[in-house]
Amino acid sequence: MKKIIAIISTVTFLVFNSASAEILGLNVGVTGSILDIEADGTETTKTSGQVNSGSANHTVGIASVFVEKKFSNFVLGLDFIPGSADIDSSTRSTTKADYTDDSNTTASKTNSANAEIDNHMMIYDEYHFDPAYIKLGYAEVDINTNESLGTGETYGNTSVHGTSVGIGFRNETDYGIVKFEVAYTDYEDISITGTNSNKVDADIDTTAIRLSFAF
Repeated sequence: MKKIIAIISTVTFLVFNSASAEILGLNVGVTGSILDIEADGTETTKTSGQVNSGSANHTVGIASVFVEKKFSNFVLGLDFIPGSADIDSSTRSTTKADYTDDSNTTASKTNSANAEIDNHMMIYDEYHFDPAYIKLGYAEVDINTNESLGTGETYGNTSVHGTSVGIGFRNETDYGIVKFEVAYTDYEDISITGTNSNKVDADIDTTAIRLSFAF
């Protein structure tokens, strides 16, 4: 991932210099997206083998920057989302009462958990049938877990890849290029083992509506 970020930084430095962009024949732009994140997962407890399942959903607005080059009816590009987005619309929290002695005195433990996607990068190509196009992409994203569990369990972060397919419309005007598209991205299954050897397995998919402008 660090190598990819370094490549993006270099390309961004070049293309945001208008002279370089013109010489290389590149288009540089920004995209505003409405992103719907869907996740399903299970947590398996090592000691008892108990499996707890759940799902999460979050619809969020997000921005990205991209650089692309058009070859006749074919476009090759790179899109990067510099920010992050929570997978769930709210942090899940539960409180469990544990008996501490025979007098029925109790102490409570609160568990809260959420996760976010971060540093999303996609290499894509577009096949144009003016004004429409079909888009295929290959993505990489960091998954950061954010939990506070009464058991002391913690889960690490990971990176996953995904494939994307979409359909859109492109209009080249005197003021720049305008694109509108709808895309679906399916990410590979996630498996993370915690510090107490409990295991989380999850699947994440996203659907996006995007509006882009490039020059």
